[in-house]
Amino acid sequence: MDKELKKTRLIIFDLDGTLIDSAADIAASVNAVLDKFGYKTLQESDIRKFIGDGVTYLLYRSILFAQGTCKEELIDKFPECPLPKEDFQNILSWYLEWYKANPVTKTVLYPGVRQLLETLKKSGYTLAVLSNKSVSISKEILKQLEVSAFFSLICGPEDTGTKKPDSRGIDNIINILNNGKEPGKAPFEKTEIMIVGDSKIDVLTGKNSGIKTCYVKAGYGNQEQTLKLKPDFTINETKDLIPVLG
Repeated sequence: MDKELKKTRLIIFDLDGTLIDSAADIAASVNAVLDKFGYKTLQESDIRKFIGDGVTYLLYRSILFAQGTCKEELIDKFPECPLPKEDFQNILSWYLEWYKANPVTKTVLYPGVRQLLETLKKSGYTLAVLSNKSVSISKEILKQLEVSAFFSLICGPEDTGTKKPDSRGIDNIINILNNGKEPGKAPFEKTEIMIVGDSKIDVLTGKNSGIKTCYVKAGYGNQEQTLKLKPDFTINETKDLIPVLG
């Protein structure tokens, strides 16, 4: 059966830009580390464009932009580390400690997301999160926003040693859920699984994994680049998901 036609049973959500608007806290943490290490601070609107590929590239792009590199050369690009490895590791460690201590100062769920999760859970869908953010921070954010209980799994790079768009994050979720499924419950097939995210990284992850893809236009990702990948479904906001589930 075509993957677009088979009813979805498992929904794997991206986090930043999909379930939560975290840009203000991410930007505050980036600017705190830039200021700490002697760089000029940046506008939140610029930092938003650097989000989506994990903290390493977020910081690479932010440091390079603070050093004077043109923004257009950094958005959706994967630059080399702009500093000696040890110096960057110090910056990364400081950033992670700061962000871990301040993850939900301004971060909020997108409008309608809580109601969506409640409806999906009551309707029998299995829900998971796969983010390029640290698992511990993702779990803390979802806990503080009081939505952790909706998710059977919250996963990230630590689980497989890989980041999206590598397919191993999806495969890990499927394996865990299928190995721990309730007696008598059918295992999840890839045609019954959908990834929902706001960037080309999420769409590529789904395509690399052979599962359905749903692109959320309202997030942080580049719309033109993401739509070129021809996601199976496109919605304006995450709260609009239910009609595309089949």
